[in-house]
Amino acid sequence: MLPAETRESIKDTQAHGVFVVALVKTSDDIYVFSKRKDNLLNRNTRYACFGGVLQPTECSMSSFEDIYNHMKQELIEEIGLHAIDITVGTYIGMIDSREHNIGIVFAIDLSISAQTV
Repeated sequence: MLPAETRESIKDTQAHGVFVVALVKTSDDIYVFSKRKDNLLNRNTRYACFGGVLQPTECSMSSFEDIYNHMKQELIEEIGLHAIDITVGTYIGMIDSREHNIGIVFAIDLSISAQTV
């Protein structure tokens, strides 16, 4: 379950947006990131963590399980994983700007190697 302060921050800022972010580690202890497109405004940031914005139509955000399942779905879509490839998912913290969005951060361990990803 999410800590009480995290749950309250989500309630307070849902109108601004909530996103999920994953630090993804393969079975051979290599972290993988997505490569950004060259046409983005910030050209200094070439790589990013996997994740996405939680849309009320996609995720109810009423429980930790809803948010975690959304994160898994993002990984399945963005990397092409299967649910069975995700062996461990751990909530590690929250990014809270209080003015814009808040992010729920996960550490994700995969059962597959970096070469397979």
